[in-house]
Amino acid sequence: MCSLILLLLEGETSSSRTSYSSSSSRSKSRGLVLPKLTRSNWFAPPLIGIMAMFFMCSLYAVLVRGSALAKLSFLVEPSEHASKHGTVPNFAGGKMEEVAKLAKKSVVHTKTLASASKLRESGIWTASSLLSPAMNLVGLAATIPSNVGIARHSWRGMSPSKGLTFLALLLNILALIFGRGVPSTVALAVIGLVGGFIQFSTFK
Repeated sequence: MCSLILLLLEGETSSSRTSYSSSSSRSKSRGLVLPKLTRSNWFAPPLIGIMAMFFMCSLYAVLVRGSALAKLSFLVEPSEHASKHGTVPNFAGGKMEEVAKLAKKSVVHTKTLASASKLRESGIWTASSLLSPAMNLVGLAATIPSNVGIARHSWRGMSPSKGLTFLALLLNILALIFGRGVPSTVALAVIGLVGGFIQFSTFK
């Protein structure tokens, strides 16, 4: 929410901020003040906030989901053991529209069960073995170099070297392979890939 509010800010330079003085020397400025927020890096706070949210969601899916701590959370997760068989309507008259609707619901239900199964095997508390959660942690760790580089580039304008950027791109491909069970990890890898290609374009 703070990132969305910062997105609406126009951006002020430090000189415009110092033009306002307090009436009392004892009073202190309150609130969130970002002196380095300008028109050139106004998109950095929302971008960093989105990446931080995806990272925390991935940590929750791998380390917390399914544990006793998750049951105390206010988040209510849908049941993953839903019935695979829906209610079959009575097709009196052979209505093909009802058959098409039932087939569409069946396809969506199958995809939902497949995604829930991948997510269940990604957590250490719900997986049948520790290999899949370990792979997802490796995939999540592989997204850190590129995301840190993107954050520094968007906020400070400091782009890493070509070698580090190329290495970060390779690590994001590794994250897509190892962390495909957690959608937020895949999102972080995609952001890293897009940001890496943008950084390569700035080198030219």
